[in-house]
Amino acid sequence: MLGSTAATLRVLSGSTKCLQPARNTWILRRVYAPEPTPPGKVQRSPEELPNLMKLEVVEYETLKPAGPLKVILLEDVEGL
Repeated sequence: MLGSTAATLRVLSGSTKCLQPARNTWILRRVYAPEPTPPGKVQRSPEELPNLMKLEVVEYETLKPAGPLKVILLEDVEGL
């Protein structure tokens, strides 16, 4: 694991682009809704019925990194 991190740092340090993290939001819905578990019984494992593990994409949103953050100071900050 340490070797791959060192290799990644070497690649990033040699790159001329500034890499910023991006956030992806996935909203998923079950294709087949499971039947409710009766009160007092143990819930079944989803692995027993593979159809219960199928999901479909409802919405996919990619957010690019925000620009510079503008802050309004309400009090003086000493030392700047």
